[in-house]
Amino acid sequence: MVFIISTLGPTNQYKDQRMFHKTFRMFMNSLLNQTDKNFRLFLACHNLPEMPIDTRLPITFCEANIEGKIDTTLVLADYENIDIFNLDLSTIHFDLKPFDCPMTDMSRKTILASFSAIRYAIRMGVKEFWMLRMDSDDFLGKDIIEQLNKIDTKKFQGIWNRKCHMLDISTDKFGIAIHPYSTTTAAVHFKIDFENKIINLPWHFLAYNHTKLFSRMNDFKIKTKEIDWTMTISCNSGNHISGRPTIQKEGFFKELIPLTPELRDRYGL
Repeated sequence: MVFIISTLGPTNQYKDQRMFHKTFRMFMNSLLNQTDKNFRLFLACHNLPEMPIDTRLPITFCEANIEGKIDTTLVLADYENIDIFNLDLSTIHFDLKPFDCPMTDMSRKTILASFSAIRYAIRMGVKEFWMLRMDSDDFLGKDIIEQLNKIDTKKFQGIWNRKCHMLDISTDKFGIAIHPYSTTTAAVHFKIDFENKIINLPWHFLAYNHTKLFSRMNDFKIKTKEIDWTMTISCNSGNHISGRPTIQKEGFFKELIPLTPELRDRYGL
């Protein structure tokens, strides 16, 4: 089983609504395109996107607002010490934080989404699973869920990648990027011992800075496997918080390659 955790900013704050809808639809298509359907998406957001959501997509929305307000974010207080086996939400304290930096908001929501995924696992009796983090404007290779579910978790408990594809969806230019650190898509394997009520990793693990994820995995003595071409990062999409430029101005962009039918099929483009 794979739990995908992702986030959206307040949807009415995206500057280019047409491109936001386009990239988010492509994000969902890449999930629906998976060869292995044994996954669930946990999407933390202030408000739901005003667009149709395909009913075939297994999704849990994790609301991060109170009374629809978008100038604050609902944040788990003391999240590192929460008893995740306590399903009584009345005992869990939330704080309201100002919506200040989009990057900070994304981290807070990633924690909320991962917490929701863990609670879902406990409620459904899921003893082990992969938790995969990805941005909501990136597109997952169609065999990644299948690859994760086939990994021998006695050998590897984490996956990450440096090599990925990039797509400028305003021009259809497609290319290769190679990063010196782990990209935004990565996964960690979790195992729950229901009898002793323990979990083998911090449940908020993937909310940390992705550029430091590999070293953090080493800190926790997690055996990792590097997998290339897990995703396509979108450029000029109107649906990202890092203000990505045109594809050839990306810092780690290497070369343009043809956007072949095989690549379109791989990412559900």
